[in-house]
Amino acid sequence: MNATRLGLSASQRDFFLREGYLVVEDVLDPARDFKLLVEEHGNILNRLAARHGEAGDIDNYDPGASFEQRVLHFTRSIGDFPIQEFDICLPQKVINSDTGIYLGDGAFSILTHPLLLDLVESLIGAEITVSPIQHIRIKTPLALADRGEGKIVVHKPYDGSVPLASQTTVPHQDIGVQTPDADASEVITVWIPLTDATAEMGCLGVWPRRHPGGVLNHCPNPGGLEIVPQLLDDNDFLPLPMRAGSVLFMTRFTPHKALPNLSDKVRWSMDLRYQPTGQISGRASFPEFVARTASGPSSALVDHNAWRERWLEARARLAGQTALIYNRWSSDAPWCA
Repeated sequence: MNATRLGLSASQRDFFLREGYLVVEDVLDPARDFKLLVEEHGNILNRLAARHGEAGDIDNYDPGASFEQRVLHFTRSIGDFPIQEFDICLPQKVINSDTGIYLGDGAFSILTHPLLLDLVESLIGAEITVSPIQHIRIKTPLALADRGEGKIVVHKPYDGSVPLASQTTVPHQDIGVQTPDADASEVITVWIPLTDATAEMGCLGVWPRRHPGGVLNHCPNPGGLEIVPQLLDDNDFLPLPMRAGSVLFMTRFTPHKALPNLSDKVRWSMDLRYQPTGQISGRASFPEFVARTASGPSSALVDHNAWRERWLEARARLAGQTALIYNRWSSDAPWCA
């Protein structure tokens, strides 16, 4: 299903409501729309590599190589990848005044891309707020976890023996990482692969038609919240390979997971949330913003620097405080025994 500037068709909207997900192909042009983000991420990686080079942790690093080649070389040398430095959200742990966060114009231009907002508007209306629950994920090959030994071992749940950037994502619903007071908010997930996302590279997949059941019980583990396995049938799981620039829409109740990256490539993606303006985000400590409004267009945030300052202010305000935890389930829940 392809995108047009008129938004989604009636049949696409019906599919989304019935199945709980929708893939719209070729919404964004990777060469044009991702160019600035690729450049800004590359600059961050070069700075990190230079720092590690001075410490003797990495050598023969080529700052002019492709971003993927640099990520692979960095991960082989260091043994992990510092994903927080490239993410567009603060973490659920103690935040410091220098906690890494990427707030470049390359990300903001995608968050507010008119064509993307046209599609979002088809699902939630013309009053659109960008939720503060947003991420950029750089999923490195699982094989790198064995430091070049050529062995591929899938670890689930996470046991600390494999870099988190190499991990698969356990089955979950996105509503599980927002506070319960936002359960009624019509939050939709918008997942965008910045590189092709094949099954081998660790594409996302869903359990279609499970969203009418509402919130499912999850259990926390160090790798993330996981839906109680007995509640899902693996035979119903549907992998969704996608081309770079295509978009996956999901409801907040849609069970989904990411496959492990068994390729020798890097899977790079954006994981965004949008909701009708005025509804609760479930992340009160982090900044949301109005991206589009028909009632008062001047109130929409169009200044990248203003968006950046809101996140920097949040980081300064939260620095040194007790860790913020938004996951609603605890390991002592009766279904987790």
